[in-house]
Amino acid sequence: MMRVRVRLWVDLRSWIVGGFKWVDFGKDFNTRSFCGNLLRMTRSRHHTGFAALWAVAAELSRQGYDVTITMGNTPKVDIFGAVPGGQHFSVQVKGISSTNGFYIDKPFFDGDQPNLYLVVVLVPPADSITPFRFFVLTHAEAVYEFSKMRKEHKDGTPYKEGWGLDWGSITPYEGQWQKFPERSNRW
Repeated sequence: MMRVRVRLWVDLRSWIVGGFKWVDFGKDFNTRSFCGNLLRMTRSRHHTGFAALWAVAAELSRQGYDVTITMGNTPKVDIFGAVPGGQHFSVQVKGISSTNGFYIDKPFFDGDQPNLYLVVVLVPPADSITPFRFFVLTHAEAVYEFSKMRKEHKDGTPYKEGWGLDWGSITPYEGQWQKFPERSNRW
């Protein structure tokens, strides 16, 4: 019986967030079929969200911010950040895998929260060399973009109760990391 070993890596573009696993296959293993199926696998929302969360945390850390990830169902906040020895801020991260609209819990839009940011991350497919795309909005900008959203269908019937933004409303905010508090120790 011929055995084949395949090393599966889990990585997020330029940094490793996982490890590897050895998988043994029997004599009927078809490499072409196996690899083709791996490339066609779809990613769950859970994995898209975690990839986006870790990508934002990595980018903020790379830019010199102190970052803490909330590992639970915390309303409005996925990341707590701070300028070392300075101002604190919170980040809501939304990971999307396509250029469609996305849902945000209603409490995010409540009140005036100057230290709250929304970062939407377009997470590319696993078999793509396309980089992550980051869209950075302040809380006020997110509330403004939400206020411009249509509330009714073209026939006049109201949309079902829900909250969110669409792709067109976030595209002007791509890569605007300078909105975060000023930091003194740039790398």
